[in-house]
Amino acid sequence: MYDAGYVDACISELCFAEARLHAHTTAYCCVIKLIGHKYYGSKEELEHGIAYLFDLARQVPGSSALTHWYRLFCIDHIENRLLRIDPARAFELIRRRAGNHSSPRRLPQDLEGWCERERLRLMRALPSFADDAGTGEAAEERELRNVPEPDWDKERLFILRAAHWWGHVGNRNLLLQALSADQDLQQQRRRARRAYARAIVYRAVSMVQSQGSEQATALLSLLAIDANFPSWFPAWASLAGQELRPFERFVGPAQALGDIANQYYCLADVWLWHGLHASELAGRQAALNEANAFSAIADGLWTLARSTPVQGAQGETLLRYFILGAGVKEREQLLQEAMTSRAQVSAATAHERVRKRLDILERQYGMRYDLGAQDVLKSTEAFRRALITCLNMNA
Repeated sequence: MYDAGYVDACISELCFAEARLHAHTTAYCCVIKLIGHKYYGSKEELEHGIAYLFDLARQVPGSSALTHWYRLFCIDHIENRLLRIDPARAFELIRRRAGNHSSPRRLPQDLEGWCERERLRLMRALPSFADDAGTGEAAEERELRNVPEPDWDKERLFILRAAHWWGHVGNRNLLLQALSADQDLQQQRRRARRAYARAIVYRAVSMVQSQGSEQATALLSLLAIDANFPSWFPAWASLAGQELRPFERFVGPAQALGDIANQYYCLADVWLWHGLHASELAGRQAALNEANAFSAIADGLWTLARSTPVQGAQGETLLRYFILGAGVKEREQLLQEAMTSRAQVSAATAHERVRKRLDILERQYGMRYDLGAQDVLKSTEAFRRALITCLNMNA
């Protein structure tokens, strides 16, 4: 609902419901989740969204599987924005919401520490969410077939949540590539690749859960991406039909394919940053080849998602993240130009080219996503500046 833009369209109704549902715990938690997610996606209201999600994580009752799902969602999304929030403002809003409760619990001293403690506590029950990164080359998962198998008995209801969890882990490590040259870039890239590989495979499992084994595996096989999936995937596909109501699922195959496509765009981006930091031409070319291959898979998935037999079958609304392709294509071009002519493309030229790519995609898909478009432009400019810096250092 959020990724397709529906929550934005009904925020006033959700706020109306929030004020009247305090006595109905299950419905209240659902409404708080939707409101928090909406604000979380807004730069102006980001801290407001963090306060909602923090409140939900502490208020959701019981210790059932559904309670774990809510807490995982909240912890995941709070951690995913820790690098971007104003902590003082977030805590002020958290304290304000906590003061509305008749017996508020003691607040933690910092969000990062609280998230880590809560995450580690939940990881003990859900091994697929645990980060077993390691530091050596042996821990590197460059192949999707090496993604570890979840625990069917414990985790079959949480597969799409695990997929989003790992996508966000990849996003955070990818973001650090642009924020600081002092970080361990090689380790971040390794962690991002491993995270996006899990995000892809677990989304594919969820697609099978949501749509049924026969239809979903047939669609994945059209592009042969399942040929690189783990050996345990077919067995999970056959078992998935036994669990028809996970806590969250894809509305239809078009949304599933589009969401998987975005993770391939992200994998392409990891390799583009790898190529940017490569000191030799051969290393840059190899990284660019990897990026081209992953973005081509993403393009194919989006084309399939938009096709009449897929999208039209259920009248689905596509996810908004097709715009990521505009940034990936521009960054591929920037790296290619740097390798062939060492030309330094101006910010204005790169901005104009990305804007044209965005305009084309928005016409093709019949929707706009202005906040996402701003992020595409910003991330491309960060890549362009970093590329110029690397070129000057290696001159």
